[in-house]
Amino acid sequence: MGLARGKGPLTYRGTLIHIYPDLPAELSKLWSTFNTVKVRLQDSKVDYSLYYPAILAINLNIVWHTFNFPQAVEDFCRANITLV
Repeated sequence: MGLARGKGPLTYRGTLIHIYPDLPAELSKLWSTFNTVKVRLQDSKVDYSLYYPAILAINLNIVWHTFNFPQAVEDFCRANITLV
C-alpha cells in the first residue's frame, strides 16, 4: 500500500486503478452503522473523520469529539449541532 501511494496514480490501459486494504466484513459492518449520520454531517458541512476500528470524530469549534456508537453521535448533534 505504501509503495502504491508513493508511485502516484496507477493506470492500466488508460484506466485508473484503486488499491484498497482488505478489511474484515465485521469492520465493514461497523463502519456502515455510521453511514446515516455521516451523510447528515456531510450535508451540514460538519468536519468529521472515521477512525479504525469504528470511531467517528466530529470537529466542533476546533475541538474533536469522538464516538463509538452512531446513537451517541446523534445525541451529541441533537444537543450541539443543527443537522440537515
